Amino acid sequence: MFFPTITAPTGQTAFEDVEQAIGGISVADAGTAVLTFTLDVSHGTLTLGMIPVLLTVAGDGTGSVTLTGTTADINAALATLVYLGDLNYSGGDTLVLKATDGFRSGFETSVAINVVSAAQQATALQALVSTLQTSGVLNQGQANSLIVKLDLKDNAGDIGKAESFLNQVAAYLNAGILTQAEADELAYWGNILLLGVTQR
Repeated sequence: MFFPTITAPTGQTAFEDVEQAIGGISVADAGTAVLTFTLDVSHGTLTLGMIPVLLTVAGDGTGSVTLTGTTADINAALATLVYLGDLNYSGGDTLVLKATDGFRSGFETSVAINVVSAAQQATALQALVSTLQTSGVLNQGQANSLIVKLDLKDNAGDIGKAESFLNQVAAYLNAGILTQAEADELAYWGNILLLGVTQR
């Protein structure tokens, strides 16, 4: 007797108010052509970027999504899955996955999701800047100029601070203070932070 089986990734990290693609989820069942697959989260929404024509989907864009169709169509849709935490939410969430072929249910599987707050992101960026100071890439004044821009107040002014941080990183790159790799890392995390505070 065949049972539906689910493959899922390890724990995922998402960021406050930023969409996070979740890959690595798939389902298989050698014993049937049609399955029902459900996905549930408690503190966010789940959206499929692509839905095959023959796949029946209920709840797309909510915290509880049900897909009914062939394993191939379900897996194609799952490959485009995006998680977004509730507005301004940070903390833990769990993506619960279940599959059934109408007769047998597969093992329930879950994926832990850690939603990192904007404040936590800013603190991590400050630590990264401090590391660059410690290693001699930035002097104290240059590092402080970046760190102060990451002192978030949980209001609309945070957008300007994140933008100012990114502009300062670009200026340090143009001045030859930062290498391209160093600037790229700071800009990558700075842009995620900017996106999150903009979406509030």
